[in-house]
Amino acid sequence: MIKYCTKELREQDGKYYYKNILSSKRTVELYLTLSSPKPIYKIDVREAKETEETSYVGWLDNEGNIDYVYPNRVLLEVCFQYGTKVETEYGKGRVIRIFIKEIGQED
Repeated sequence: MIKYCTKELREQDGKYYYKNILSSKRTVELYLTLSSPKPIYKIDVREAKETEETSYVGWLDNEGNIDYVYPNRVLLEVCFQYGTKVETEYGKGRVIRIFIKEIGQED
């Protein structure tokens, strides 16, 4: 599934992380400011295989859409008023591990 995002250095561990992962390039642009422009990246987002290392998690809804992609589970949990466990129990989707492949930088 093709998505767009920005990439930022996290000073705590010195690694780059994808941020603002959304379906629309235009929506990602709304997160940017004139004082802090960043490149936008095109990425392929899919459910990770058990053997693939990843810290990203996301939400797979019943229509097969992947949303709410974050580099840790805590950030995902706050997207749901009662948490992902309740949403899963109501049959609205499930939490999945996410594998991200960078396709390239957008113009």
